[in-house]
Amino acid sequence: MKILVADDDHLIRKMLQMMLMKMGHEFVEASDGREALALLESPQSPIDIAILDWGMPEFEGVEICRRLRENESSCYLILLTGKGTEQDIVTALQAGANDYLTKPFTEDNLRVRILVGAKYLQMRKKLSTRVAELEGGLIEREEFDSLLGGMINSEKGVSDLLFVSRKPPQVEAFGKLKPVSVGNWGDVLAPADIQRLANFMLGTNERLRADYQSSGSCDLSYEIEGCARMRVNLYKQNGSPAIVMRKLESKVPNLSALNTPEIFNEFLKEKNGVILVTGSTGSGKTTTLAAMLNELNETQDIHIVTLEDPIEFLHEQKRGTFSQRQLGHDFNDFSTGLRAALRQAPKVIFVGEIRDRETMEIAMSAAETGHLVFSTLHTVNAGQTINRILGMFPKEDEQQIRQRLAETLRAVISQRLVGKNGGGRQLITEIMGNSLRTREAICYGESEGRNFNDIIEASVIKGWHSFDQCLLKAYEEDLITEDTAMLYCNIKSSMKHKLDRLKQIRGTAIDMGIGLRLSQE
Repeated sequence: MKILVADDDHLIRKMLQMMLMKMGHEFVEASDGREALALLESPQSPIDIAILDWGMPEFEGVEICRRLRENESSCYLILLTGKGTEQDIVTALQAGANDYLTKPFTEDNLRVRILVGAKYLQMRKKLSTRVAELEGGLIEREEFDSLLGGMINSEKGVSDLLFVSRKPPQVEAFGKLKPVSVGNWGDVLAPADIQRLANFMLGTNERLRADYQSSGSCDLSYEIEGCARMRVNLYKQNGSPAIVMRKLESKVPNLSALNTPEIFNEFLKEKNGVILVTGSTGSGKTTTLAAMLNELNETQDIHIVTLEDPIEFLHEQKRGTFSQRQLGHDFNDFSTGLRAALRQAPKVIFVGEIRDRETMEIAMSAAETGHLVFSTLHTVNAGQTINRILGMFPKEDEQQIRQRLAETLRAVISQRLVGKNGGGRQLITEIMGNSLRTREAICYGESEGRNFNDIIEASVIKGWHSFDQCLLKAYEEDLITEDTAMLYCNIKSSMKHKLDRLKQIRGTAIDMGIGLRLSQE
């Protein structure tokens, strides 16, 4: 069990640490009330039992009990008191403490209270699961797997399954949503229907339930044996539960199958630095990174540590050695997991997503100490990526961060998936590597004559290209339509001019915009 000891007396904390670790529990400590409260209110790393000193600085233990009970915390609370008078005990229980421990205490005193707390939490967990079942009803695994399997096989190219109230079950295939009917699951869904599915997947996982209740969403994974693995997001919308499930490919992709540019292989020769793959949700970032890591796995004798939420592609042990860690199962948050990864002798580290300043700070530190770090950001191009990173840090640190970023950033690969002629989707990329000009733009900022788009478009000889250049090439190869190129381009006037020139070269008619068409022979 995970047990927090909060006391401003260092000797008391040390003594409790020795006793608790001897009993086989995970120990967390805080030296004052404010630190204890922050740990107890964090949804990322739930505490099972908290032992709180009555008279701590900042917040007294009894005040923390009151606050946690107001927020309906499920943590088992034990108050440490020096007197143990009848009035103290009454006050502690009224404040919301489950038990008390009087100083001085013995290991047997502590063990009894921990056993009682463990039994209480076990019973509470069973009760909460039962309540959830009664609220939403029960669904058997066989029925659930049959529903998901039927949805996956209902169309070619299914990538996502959606369950939203007042709509039937839906699948997304090649970017378009379609309703489906599987067995008894074909009608418009009520909130209770979706709650049944959610209860089944959440099970007795208190961390996921806490995430869902506190933040309105939670992430998990689900596997249909012999059929598919799914990345699941359970969330609230308009007060009702909703579920989106992303189908994960069982086979790890390779770069040649994805038809990625040759420069991807050049990026993999880097020995240190940060490589970012960016784009919106569903743009194929994870697939691209899985293929890059697979290439390293097949060609280099190195240790690769991944931090994922959840694990999407299961990599085999080939020439490389893979350690795949999942948020909530193997580590509590990305910054903690990344800090720990530095002690696990990796050459390559993959961080599922850079979500905050601390994770970005550690990623740059890892790159500076000889590691190659891969990660993702929800940004649409190189310029926005740099600005997003700078925005994570205080203004007074900007120049220092610009300098560090210029020295550590090896590549930004931005992706979009667009409609493809004949069906399916076409990968469109923007690729920016590292050069004197990019380092200058990062260090001093963009200005007239010094912006990332111009630098990228002028570096085609290096294997880089902008989104517009990639769209134009795809149109030239008849992979996408003119409308698609115009819809997804960055600079529409320039793209229109280039498309017209291409049509002139091809000898096609140009729309003159006044009802006339001029044929170029």
